[in-house]
Amino acid sequence: MNSQLFSFYSRLNDVLHTAGEAVTDQHTAIGQAMVLLSKPQSPQNLACLDIVLSIAFQRGDCYFQPRDYEPVMSAYNVICRLCWVQKQMAAATNCDFLYWQREGFVPIFFSAIYKSPPKAYNLIFLMEALHDSRPAILSSRHADGPALIVKYKEYLKKCLHEGIIEPLCTEIENDLRLNTHGAVLGQPFRRIEKETRDPALFTKLQAFRFFDEWVQLSHLVEDYLDVQFYNLNALMTNDWKTYEEMRNLARERYGLKIAEGYLPGSIVDQGLDVLVITKNIHVFVANYTYNMNEQIFVQRPAVTESKHLNTLHIRHVANSIRTHGTGIMNTTVNYVYKCLLKKLAILSQFLFDDHIKSRLLKDIKFFAANKEKTNGQLPIQRAEKFANDMKKLGVTEDGKTCLDQFRNLVAEIGNALGYMRMVRSGGLRSIAEAAVFIPALVDIPHLEKFVNPALAEEDLDDELTEAIRRAKAEAEGRDPDDEDDEEKEEEAAAPPETIGSIRIVDEVVANMTKRLAQGSDYFKMLEEAIARKLNDEEKYSHLRNFYMIIPPMTLQHVEFMIRQKEQLVKKNKEGLFTDDGFSLGCVFLLSLFGNMDTFESLHWFEAVQTHYANRKRDMAQTIAEREQKDKERRKNKKKLDEEDEDADNDLKTMQLTLTMVDSAVREYKDLDNAFASCRVFFRYHVEDDAEEEEEEE
Repeated sequence: MNSQLFSFYSRLNDVLHTAGEAVTDQHTAIGQAMVLLSKPQSPQNLACLDIVLSIAFQRGDCYFQPRDYEPVMSAYNVICRLCWVQKQMAAATNCDFLYWQREGFVPIFFSAIYKSPPKAYNLIFLMEALHDSRPAILSSRHADGPALIVKYKEYLKKCLHEGIIEPLCTEIENDLRLNTHGAVLGQPFRRIEKETRDPALFTKLQAFRFFDEWVQLSHLVEDYLDVQFYNLNALMTNDWKTYEEMRNLARERYGLKIAEGYLPGSIVDQGLDVLVITKNIHVFVANYTYNMNEQIFVQRPAVTESKHLNTLHIRHVANSIRTHGTGIMNTTVNYVYKCLLKKLAILSQFLFDDHIKSRLLKDIKFFAANKEKTNGQLPIQRAEKFANDMKKLGVTEDGKTCLDQFRNLVAEIGNALGYMRMVRSGGLRSIAEAAVFIPALVDIPHLEKFVNPALAEEDLDDELTEAIRRAKAEAEGRDPDDEDDEEKEEEAAAPPETIGSIRIVDEVVANMTKRLAQGSDYFKMLEEAIARKLNDEEKYSHLRNFYMIIPPMTLQHVEFMIRQKEQLVKKNKEGLFTDDGFSLGCVFLLSLFGNMDTFESLHWFEAVQTHYANRKRDMAQTIAEREQKDKERRKNKKKLDEEDEDADNDLKTMQLTLTMVDSAVREYKDLDNAFASCRVFFRYHVEDDAEEEEEEE
């Protein structure tokens, strides 16, 4: 093309001095076309070349005949096709139409590829073709493009699993089992004839892109076989050799790297794993209830569809500590601390709300002004009025008020503390079980002194060491008082490796006895750490009003527990029998905010006891009068009228109400006992005050 343009340029150059303006324009255009041909053929360059060629050959007064410049235009068309070949190829091979036929074609494509393993490489091209729909989906205006992409991706993943991955995993597992039974276990009747199919073509397939992730079929098959072999090996531990042979066969035949079916040292009653619970502590405290006396967590029936409920006991914690080590105890404290900080932030926002804060301050002022009139007790009517006012602020879809949600928050805080207490008890139990291998927990000898002469000289006055040395000398037939024998014994010191091992044993035994004797007061550690976060009195002054919201919360808690215990005797999935996390959470927050004495000054439980005692006395007296009248009427054999029937109905209603009052009294008594028990965990405040007074004296 360039040579032809040069010949045209030379011909015009010869006649340029006698030609007109049209020839001059053609001469200049051809020269410019030659310059453009020497540059990279970009879209802009091709547009300019099209313009100059049109000026040179598409004029009415063109100097050349069409047969002369036809090869030039043909060459230009070839250049254009070469420059746009990638875009034209992409348009020609665009498979975005598959999105509209996905339910019909995609499962058939995957099934066809799986039935023909030699064509396994076509899976990569199929996935690339399915990706072509992405730009069209993102440009949709009738719906959210990213949301459609997510649904499209989920559908393709489902088809991939059902069409290729699941049957491939089943086929490879069956092949491994049948070959193992035929070759290793000597059971040729289970051997199958070798087919032409070779599933290894799928497992050896390279990784391919699946939207924003990469898929490797061999890794998916490895994960499936890992789970199957591990679970079956856990059920029948005697079959571990068989699964080891299957693992080796899978590596040789399919190139799969399956993990060894190693089972960690644990017992059958392992229970819930403490490490998993600790990582999801916020979910655990919301889905479980705590029983303080039995030290057990019970799963809430509402959070599971199973017919069985999970429990967490001290023995489960001890088993987990024995499996993972004592280091998880410190990890638990850190996770509980972070969980409590998040819960306290929500609690602070609730108490800082104007509706809550103003109502609490109003009750505080009322109690301070009428303390003498109410005999130093907060009237139960004030707490009931507070609970009713909270209902006016709105309820959730399941009928819970903001006060109910706040009570659940306090219970979750108590559950977190109860979980930490259980971990401490489980750690002590684990140490106690390991301490049975120590001959005596009192006056434990320092073993390193018997193998390290330098250390023995420092503790020569140790009576126990001296007695053991003399006994050892007598057993060896030596004179215990012979100094020469002592020097020879010192020279024959143990190797450094033995001394280092014995030193580790001494450290482990010392740490074990220290933990077993003292334990760790995690409550005090947590309270001191959180108190440092709340040292700004002006910023967190609203937290000191917390004690006044406890009475209405106890009303809600007692009503809740009565309903839950009633559901236990019914054929209902719901129902709880304990929730001591609420009591522990209240007492912890009172201790943290310094409101323990202030709350006790309300004499709340005494006020509740007095209220229900008066109510029971009045109701019992009324019931006795009604029964006396009923006896007199029956004695006189008078005919019952409508008023007497209404009186009988009222009597039954009052008896039922009296039964409910008895249930409420029992619940309040249990709650009072739970509060008293929880105060024991925070007695260190009283001990610290007593020590300060002794120091001052």
